[in-house]
Amino acid sequence: MTIQEHFGKKSIKFLQHPAWRNNSIRELGRYWNKELKQNDCKVCGYNIHIEFAHIKAISSFPLTATLGEINAPDNVVSLCRNHHWELDNGYLTIEIILGSPTRN
Repeated sequence: MTIQEHFGKKSIKFLQHPAWRNNSIRELGRYWNKELKQNDCKVCGYNIHIEFAHIKAISSFPLTATLGEINAPDNVVSLCRNHHWELDNGYLTIEIILGSPTRN
């Protein structure tokens, strides 16, 4: 299913804000990649509560991209809550996360 098809579903259509619509894609990613929850945080090694971060942001995909492409295991990295927040707020970059197990 493509992003456009997903956003056209009755249950998603009423969600007006892009973050709310993209959250439905994230939910699918958490379900499809639940085995990755066993991984440690890619930055610090913490392993009690792990979140998934998309390497390539959902918003950067065209509407013709499939949900499988977006949530593919090679587009997801395991992070602790703190490092996920730092990535989302510009304190970390995906290049730093993937290039080294420690921060600069």
